[in-house]
Order: sequence, then C-alpha cells, then structure tokens
Amino acid sequence: MGFKFHKMDDILFFHERRDIIQQCHKYLREIRKYRKEVRPIVYLDETWANSSIAPERLWLDEEGKGGWKRPSGKGRRLIILHAGSKNGWTPNCALVFRGDYHDEINGEHFLNWFEKKLLQNVPERSVVVLDNAPYHNAALDKLPTKSSTKTVMKEWLTSKIIAFEDTNPKADLFARIRDAAPNRKLFQTNDLARRLGHVGLRSPVAHCELNPIELAWSKVKRYLKEHNQTFKLADLEELVSAAFQSVTPEMWRSYCKHVEKKKKISGKKTGCRKTSWRDSSSQMR
Repeated sequence: MGFKFHKMDDILFFHERRDIIQQCHKYLREIRKYRKEVRPIVYLDETWANSSIAPERLWLDEEGKGGWKRPSGKGRRLIILHAGSKNGWTPNCALVFRGDYHDEINGEHFLNWFEKKLLQNVPERSVVVLDNAPYHNAALDKLPTKSSTKTVMKEWLTSKIIAFEDTNPKADLFARIRDAAPNRKLFQTNDLARRLGHVGLRSPVAHCELNPIELAWSKVKRYLKEHNQTFKLADLEELVSAAFQSVTPEMWRSYCKHVEKKKKISGKKTGCRKTSWRDSSSQMR
C-alpha cells in the first residue's frame, strides 16, 4: 500500500487529542441519556454575513458577461444569533444586529440574549447545546490566576471565608485558592439554564459536525448569496427573515437526523467507536 515502518522522530501525523476524545465520550453519553428521557434538545449558534455576500460562481456567456459586479471589500457585517431543534427554529429567538463579530459578541451580550430570549422561548426541560466559544464559557465564579494581584487573591479568599495571613506570600495565597476551587468549572449559562429547569450541554471542541444548526446556517447563507443584489446592509437585514423561513421544520428534522447518524455507535458503555473520533478529526483537517 506504499507505507513504510518509520521511527517517529520528526514525522508529523494527525490524531485526536485525548482530552477531546474524552469530551466526545462524555457528550455522547449525556445526549443519549437526555434523548431517552424524551427531553427537547435545542441547538444554538451564531454566524455573520457581510454586506457584499454573493455567489462565488455564476453562469456567464462566452465573453464572461451575464453577472453583476460585487464590491471589492467585504463591507459591513451582520451578526446573527439563533437556535433551533427538530421542530424548526425556536420562536422569538432570532437576534440580528450590526457590528464586528469579535468585538460585539462578548460574554455580557451573549448572556443577555441567552437569558432573556432563548431560555424564555424553549420548551420545558430543554437541553440547550452550545459550543466552547469564550463568550459561552463565562465562569460563574471567576477564580484568581497566578498573575492576579495579592489584593484580588485576598478578596476572593475573604469572600469564601478562608483564613490566611496578611504576610502570606503570593504563592501560598494561590495554593489556598487552588485547594478551595471546585473540581470542575461552573458556567453562568449552565446556572441560568438550571434555574429555569433546563440543562446546558457543551459539544466537544472542534466537532461542529455534531451541531445541526451548522447545516441550517449553510442554507441561510446560500439564500442570502442568491438574493443579495444591492450589497447594502439595510437590504441584507430585511433578507435575513426570509432566509430563516427558507429553512423549514422538515429541513431541521433532516438536519437533526443527519447529526444523529454521526452519533450512532456500536459500544454501549462509551457511546463512541474506538476509532471514530480519530478518523473524523483527520478528515476535518
């Protein structure tokens, strides 16, 4: 087959990180459990669209004519947040605004949408699946780090009623914080969901193929590309609503079934085939 048995010195090869494999196992176990409990599963995500969004290919005549000229730059950007399930888009949940993707979407902005729009409109006892974007992972109780000042460390220890001496060096203060820290990180999104009877579930890192909303985004952007003719942001905003309607509940059901096929496995305990995550990661790369 053309392979040779080599000594592994400087040869590069692709493989899935062990911690991500563990995340995959954990995610599959939990989502299978929630499905058996017949709990609604809602997938959320965000995307963006530039005002110059247009098809990459067009039908042209022999002289290369027949299309329209797209602006040279990307133009201003729309940021779009939404969620959906096998029943279609979650009602009254869409958020579309102008801005820069990395500057405008932050922990505070996202949590406000998550609490006041998403959680108020999902079915009872929903399982909300979200990825590991930094603004999804705002800590419920942010721990001081090694680089934090002694004042910050002392304030945190005082708030937890943990004894320390003012003369303790910084290393000793951080050791006390580390010993008192919970075994797992607690997120604000999970806490907000729990208060309303829902569950927050994080998908594995670098496995967006497990989220059916990615397929819905593809359909939405295809619609925007085909119908965006003025390249004006205001006109693009009006197209977004129609783009959402182009993704029907039937499509959402097919997207969810497609993702569920990727989660079907042979093992009963781990919820994952022995080689599936290694194979899928190498294919993605």
